[in-house]
Amino acid sequence: MSFKQVWTVALVWLAGCGGALSGGGRGGEGGSARVSLDAGSGTGGAGTGQGGSAGAVACPAAPTTNDPECHPEDTGLWSAGFPVPALGGDCTPGLTCEIPVGTSNSCDQALGLQTYVCCPGIFPTVTIGPAATMQSGFVPGATVDACPKPLPGQDPACALPLAASCGVEGLQCTYQSVFGAGSDAGCFLCSTQNTQVRCCGGVWVLGASCAFDAGMD
Repeated sequence: MSFKQVWTVALVWLAGCGGALSGGGRGGEGGSARVSLDAGSGTGGAGTGQGGSAGAVACPAAPTTNDPECHPEDTGLWSAGFPVPALGGDCTPGLTCEIPVGTSNSCDQALGLQTYVCCPGIFPTVTIGPAATMQSGFVPGATVDACPKPLPGQDPACALPLAASCGVEGLQCTYQSVFGAGSDAGCFLCSTQNTQVRCCGGVWVLGASCAFDAGMD
C-alpha cells in the first residue's frame, strides 16, 4: 500500500543512534526508508552495509538456521527496540527471525540477537513525508501479538490494513504495538508503543494533527 507524499521529509525517529539512512526496500514505493545501524569490517568478523566503521569487535552474526526470508534483514545492526522494514518483498506474517541489534553503529555497542516476528503491516520509524505508509515488516517479539493493532472502540475506518485513502476528515486512529510479546528470553529496549494517524486531505498521515491545523483555533 502506498500514499502520495505531499509534504517535506518527516523523521519520526532517528535520534542519536548513528544509524545510516538509505532509501528503497520492500514497500519503498510509499517512501519508506531503511533505518539500519550498519557495521563495517572488524577483526574476527565482518559487518555489512555502507557507512560502517572498522572496529576490533565483531558484530553478532545471525544464525544459519534463519529462514531465507529473514535475509537481508538479518545482516548488519538494527536499532534495538524498533521495527525493521521488510526489504525485498512482503514477509510471511508470523515468521520469526533472529536479527542483530545494538545501540549505535559500532559493533562494541551491539546487544546481541533479538527475535523479530513478521507483521502484515508496520509503521516504519522513518518516512519520507508524513504519510502513514504501512508495509510488511518485522517487530521485536515472537508472536503476532507484538504487531500493531487498533485500540478498541475506534471508528471502523481505523481497521488494519489502512485503506489508501480516508473519507472522514480529521478522524484520528491509535494503534498499539506490544514489542517483545512472546519472547521468553526477554527483549532489548522493548516497550509498548502507540502510533497515531489522522485523516488529512483524504490521506492518512502520522501524528495527531494535520499540518494545516497549525495556528487555527
